[in-house]
Amino acid sequence: MKKKLSLLLSAVIGLTALTSCGETATQTEDSDTISYTLFAHEWQSYDGAEHDRILKTIEEKFNVKLNLTGAPSEGWTEKLTLMINTGEVPDLFFFLPGATQYRSWVSNGIILPLDDYLDNTEYMKKIFEETKYKNLSYDGKHYFMPNVGLANSHAIYYRKDWLEKVGLQEPKTIEEFEEMLRRFTEEDPDGNGKDDTYGLSLSKVSGWLASFYAAFGFTTGWNKNDTTGEYLPYFMEDGYGQMLDWLSGMYQKGYIKDEYFIDTDQQKLDNFFSGQAGVVLANSAGVVDQIVASAQSVNPNAVVDVLEPPAGPGGEGGMISFGGYYGGWNISAEAKEPERLIQILDYLVSPEGQKLRTYGIEGVHYTEENGEIVRNDEECIKEPNKVFLSDNGKVTSNYEIGNYFSTARIEYTENGLITSRDYSALKNEALALKCDEISNKNLSVADSQNILDTSEEFSEIGSKMNDISEKYTVMIISGQLSAQEGMEKIRTECEQVGYKTAAEFIKGKIEQ
Repeated sequence: MKKKLSLLLSAVIGLTALTSCGETATQTEDSDTISYTLFAHEWQSYDGAEHDRILKTIEEKFNVKLNLTGAPSEGWTEKLTLMINTGEVPDLFFFLPGATQYRSWVSNGIILPLDDYLDNTEYMKKIFEETKYKNLSYDGKHYFMPNVGLANSHAIYYRKDWLEKVGLQEPKTIEEFEEMLRRFTEEDPDGNGKDDTYGLSLSKVSGWLASFYAAFGFTTGWNKNDTTGEYLPYFMEDGYGQMLDWLSGMYQKGYIKDEYFIDTDQQKLDNFFSGQAGVVLANSAGVVDQIVASAQSVNPNAVVDVLEPPAGPGGEGGMISFGGYYGGWNISAEAKEPERLIQILDYLVSPEGQKLRTYGIEGVHYTEENGEIVRNDEECIKEPNKVFLSDNGKVTSNYEIGNYFSTARIEYTENGLITSRDYSALKNEALALKCDEISNKNLSVADSQNILDTSEEFSEIGSKMNDISEKYTVMIISGQLSAQEGMEKIRTECEQVGYKTAAEFIKGKIEQ
């Protein structure tokens, strides 16, 4: 109890907790029915739970009442952190387990370890037996069910009609990519006779720059330097400085939006949608329809396509691997009958459960004919707003809530898991497939991929080092410091906050 109360000191001041989420599961009038509160980003706008027939099917199957709540994508982690630190822990909640505060929740017994329950599951157990997921643990225990996905989910979108207007082919190298950005900036690609366009739209979230890492010969996470034998985080690599120097040169020339580093991800996208920018870095297949529709709502003749990451001085272009998952589901240690929540999670990744959370109820929302899914658009659009997305009476998405439990279709084989995606509901199915094909080939994998079991000291040092990196990344790109000066400051200040201690720790973890 003392440990839990001490967490109050770390609450984020100024945010207001959702008062409805403080309750743990309680008995309803039916003594066998349990009420659970679930939290995820953007679920605050989901107002159709009472009439969602898919959700009702899950509730009836497990004799539960599921109360969905959440917070907007901008700031949802802060909102959840405040709730947990003030004792309002949702029974089942989505989070990013690599975050610094997550370890404190584990250490203070706020999250239920899953291992004692896995022998009673069929599919969750198989997921944790997979090589890339078995290390998703703290102190040898698994605390969250990963949202299984493809290894990479980023894409480089561009205006193909602009490329044709300025007379270029798709760029294959860093030099060709920069030339494309130059022409998008200087040669009036939208044909309005005004100097009002630029090449690349970025945001303050520097992680999107991972699309260029391979071109400069480095990857994400911690990796062993082949020359010195020491372990370095990616932002201390020489290649990182070279990439920032390249970006800074383009920023000074006006190919990147001025003061991009104050823009949110949504503002970054809006710059592309509005026709100000010709290139944007964003998520891949899952948002293709939104990106195309948003761009064409401003200019019906806009043609959106995706590029392969360009090659550079460090080698062939490619994306980094994010480890095959994005976040995961955690059960409160105070949840009533956690076995029932375990059963729900296991069901949602089972073959039967995957069909329900992807297509809806068989015989109602879809039928299966010769192995093919045939959607019943009329029944799908009867569901509340945002259950299925639709356009002129045609379904254009799978079940929206289902994506939160896995963004991939999981096939269980004797040789392990095979993941893929279903694109059939998308209007731009071919473009979505192209996105994922591009983003999941030539992947580079960090030596430290999916190692979460780190010490509190390592987490604290890592957080300070990341802050240092973010600060000087912006200063270098914006021209406040040269790449050489900025990288020297990154390395010096990282050493001051404990880099060598962190490096020794990660070496022990990787080489054990």
